[in-house]
Amino acid sequence: MVNIPQKIGKMINPNQQALSPFPVIEKNILVNNSNNLDKKILIVDDSALNIKIATKALSSWNFNIEECSSGMECIEKIKAGNHYDLILMDIMMPEMSGETTLKQLKEIADFKTPVIALTADAMAGSREKYISEGFADYLAKPFTRDQIAEKINLIFENK
Repeated sequence: MVNIPQKIGKMINPNQQALSPFPVIEKNILVNNSNNLDKKILIVDDSALNIKIATKALSSWNFNIEECSSGMECIEKIKAGNHYDLILMDIMMPEMSGETTLKQLKEIADFKTPVIALTADAMAGSREKYISEGFADYLAKPFTRDQIAEKINLIFENK
């Protein structure tokens, strides 16, 4: 057995403000909000288990949730006229990655839906990478219910 001592410190954001290492949701606009029935979220992931986990994390907030298992299926839904308030997009999918899917979505006239990248890529700089590619935000897998709530709150506060 190996013990590695760790110290939890404060992270610094680009504006040089100290951030807590644990997310705090100051405004919980999701919980007990019947207005969420009007909000549609599309979960795009090739793993049925990952879709189930994301759906379970969102279930108590009364969102209208749809799912699909590929980037191509996501594009077809958008081209068919389906509207979503948010898309949660897996990055590592066979045939078409999340990045490629997003590029093709952005080529569709009037596509303005925010897309959050869901990925196991938790390396330093990953968030910046995905935002520079056009994603609204980034969430590393596995994520907690509080982490996804924080991201969704930020998206819907800015809409």
